[in-house]
Amino acid sequence: MNRHVNLPPSEEGKKLNLSSQKNDQFKAVYKRVENCDDLYEFECLYSPEIDYGEKRIIVPLTSVYNGYERFSKGTNFVNILGSSNDKPYDEQKAKKRWKDFAQLANITWECHAEKDKFYDRQKIDIPATGKDFECNGVDDNGNVIDANIVGGHVLMETTVARELKKDSNAYIIPICKRHNSKNLPHFNSNNKNTTPGNGNGFYMKLSSDTNVIKISGYVPANKDFQ
Repeated sequence: MNRHVNLPPSEEGKKLNLSSQKNDQFKAVYKRVENCDDLYEFECLYSPEIDYGEKRIIVPLTSVYNGYERFSKGTNFVNILGSSNDKPYDEQKAKKRWKDFAQLANITWECHAEKDKFYDRQKIDIPATGKDFECNGVDDNGNVIDANIVGGHVLMETTVARELKKDSNAYIIPICKRHNSKNLPHFNSNNKNTTPGNGNGFYMKLSSDTNVIKISGYVPANKDFQ
């Protein structure tokens, strides 16, 4: 059973002026921090098709939304480890929700990572090349493949994919499925402590100047939703 917690909107969240219908549509999932009773950590964007269980809370995105931040072309970014959810759900419905939300922050629904480039964190600024490293967010004519774009959960201005740190922000930006969770044997065989298939072992660069959605990485536990 899903646990919905109706937290009040943040100052930035109020500025969105969402209808009650949109507020129900845009939500975020937070999981309890291991060995910590007073913090929940951002895990993923909410999909109503998934049962997240008792150890997670679902809150309005307006309550954790911290606005958006603009970053320059070439800015490094990485996937947040542990932020994906591998349970089945209706991808098309989820994509439409987060495509709509990205538009509220004036973010185009396309892969914002440099096309066909995956950067090895052991070889700064030298991208891997070849068929295994092709972006799958556009077709052969350069048109965006909507079904292959997701709301990626990322950390900005770093080259090391990792879990969130306490009091840090999480960022959400549209990227293609391959940049979001590609299993790259090249990186996984050359870098220690990598986990296949979750976007680890490499970093990306922004393909252009763009806004990036910013949300709170952690939510303090409250006795009302223990």
